[in-house]
Amino acid sequence: MSRAYFCGMFTRRKPNKAGSISIQVIDKSRGDYHVVKSFGTGRSESELSLLERRANQYLREQEGLNRGLFEEEEDVLVGDFVSPLLNAQLQVIGPELIFGQLYDRIDYGGLHNEMFRHLVITRLFSRGSKLKTIDYLQRYLGISYDINQIYRFLDNLCYRKERKKTK
Repeated sequence: MSRAYFCGMFTRRKPNKAGSISIQVIDKSRGDYHVVKSFGTGRSESELSLLERRANQYLREQEGLNRGLFEEEEDVLVGDFVSPLLNAQLQVIGPELIFGQLYDRIDYGGLHNEMFRHLVITRLFSRGSKLKTIDYLQRYLGISYDINQIYRFLDNLCYRKERKKTK
């Protein structure tokens, strides 16, 4: 089932009682479903594919009508450039730029421990549990740590802190 979305509108295949399938453009921008236009019915996949292409073309035309009203040309160019990208192809670098510099200025950079650096920056940027921290590192930085590695590292850190206090 392929759906093309535009501003709350999408195409859908709706089965009919007679066994055929209708291709419709639906608007859900106001919360409820509203049939904008029906493109016909079909039984074979080739008929349905043709009707869906027509419906998707209609959506693109509607986008073209609305695009000129609200968007600047520069926004359109950026949107056209970014649209084929997937989330997996993006990498968040903002927190690393900001908190990484702070980390280095405090002179934690002298520790030369990548795990510590990742944990500090991630916890500063996205406060949460250790599991959320691991999820953030995996999802946005592509760095994979096992939860046991994190716990062992933190236990070691606490042990060093206690040892320092007793001296």
